[in-house]
Amino acid sequence: MKKILLKYPFFLFLLPLFFVLHGLTENAGLVPVSGAAMLLLFYLGVALGFLLFFYLFYRQFRKAAIVAFSLLAYQFFFGAVQDLFRDLFPGSFINKYSFIIPVSLLGFLGLLILLKKRKTIPDKPVLYLNLLFLLLISIDAVQLIMYSFRHQKSESVSNHLFQPCHGCPKPDIYLLLADGYPGKASVKDLLGFDNSGFEIQLKNRGFHIVDSSRSNYNFTAFSVASLLSMNYLPGLKGNNHDKKDLEICMDQMRSSPLLSYFEKEGYRFYNYSIFSFDGNPSYTTPTFLPQKTVPITAQTFTRRIVKDLWYHLATTFRMPSVIHRFKYADQINNEKLYALTEKVISKKSSTPKFVYTHLVMPHHPLYYDSAGNLYPISRLGDFHYHDTARRIGYLQYSNRKLLSLIDSIMKASANPPVIFLIGDHGIRELNKPIDDRYQFMTINAMLIPGSDYAGYYTGQSHVNQFRIFLNRQFKQQLRLLRDTSYLIRE
Repeated sequence: MKKILLKYPFFLFLLPLFFVLHGLTENAGLVPVSGAAMLLLFYLGVALGFLLFFYLFYRQFRKAAIVAFSLLAYQFFFGAVQDLFRDLFPGSFINKYSFIIPVSLLGFLGLLILLKKRKTIPDKPVLYLNLLFLLLISIDAVQLIMYSFRHQKSESVSNHLFQPCHGCPKPDIYLLLADGYPGKASVKDLLGFDNSGFEIQLKNRGFHIVDSSRSNYNFTAFSVASLLSMNYLPGLKGNNHDKKDLEICMDQMRSSPLLSYFEKEGYRFYNYSIFSFDGNPSYTTPTFLPQKTVPITAQTFTRRIVKDLWYHLATTFRMPSVIHRFKYADQINNEKLYALTEKVISKKSSTPKFVYTHLVMPHHPLYYDSAGNLYPISRLGDFHYHDTARRIGYLQYSNRKLLSLIDSIMKASANPPVIFLIGDHGIRELNKPIDDRYQFMTINAMLIPGSDYAGYYTGQSHVNQFRIFLNRQFKQQLRLLRDTSYLIRE
């Protein structure tokens, strides 16, 4: 075995394996295994391509492997090194890409020349690198197995909450989550707008509206995770940008006892949201949430270039299609998810449906005015979110779109459906200080066949939303939790 490790530069292929496995271990709740596997295959293909290309130059596999290894290491660890230099030398010219890229090119050119002058690469560096990455991979593999065991254990405990419901009606269920849709009181208090007209329209369609409803968390991932897990989130640090906190959120969503129960009851899950679930990836392009393999690749050289320079280059060289996709990303996602929902509404199925549609509206960016006119790029930006008139206009636009979608569901459904229209959090950003309670005040409206709204109560929070529904619709005996809201920091 030692002779093999001395002879062959396995480290070239162990490096991408370590990078992807380590990224998967650090982001176990954020990245699907299938996505990580595809990413690994891509990097292994790149490694092989580099090896063969540089072999044509050196006619030695070891030399070719060293150069290919250096290129991949630069790609993988660029962000970590860049962050280190930014901390050590803040504001320095050495952190500018105009310095980094030329110096990097000179460094690689020097490496090519140095290796060309050397006759051979000795055995010891090859053995060291092979053993090093085998050790690192083993450590990450053990950690990933331990995480998987803990995940399976917690999931099995959650599923013991439920009992089968023989003979219970199984209507199609639609969860329409309107991102950032505030409660009526907060719209009136903070924006000076009376939104009761929208609630009247809902009531005319048979909806019940929970008075003074509130979310349990003030940021999307946390709120949705709590809603779908029907529980509070364990072990949070309470930071919207904390990787472990987001991992907890994603883990709670994927192991949702609600989704598991619906699946056992014969429901088919349609995921038209901004989140990915096992076997049901999101159809959206990631915007403000980490999805797919982005948490692994976020620190790579190419990802940093796209993040830091791509939009600047697109505007400099006037690339309108790139600029449009960048500025209207959420609007494009909304249109795609809206269209998918409209399509599945009319889809005939022998099995009941659970459709989760998540639209980033009336959350900023504020794309439309009250008449449905799309704002030009020059009038988009987070600073417009503080424009009260524009926020009211986008809220009115959102109202019409939501009512239209609801009407489509009601019209196309062969049997009376269940429809939940819920906001995940309330108003967070204004030019003036606001009471934290407004961050949790949301809309919570529902249409249930037979108008069975017993159990829903004033001041109810989202953690009990589906506990109440399952108790009434599927004869479960889930206890209600105390209504509490937790403030998550930006």
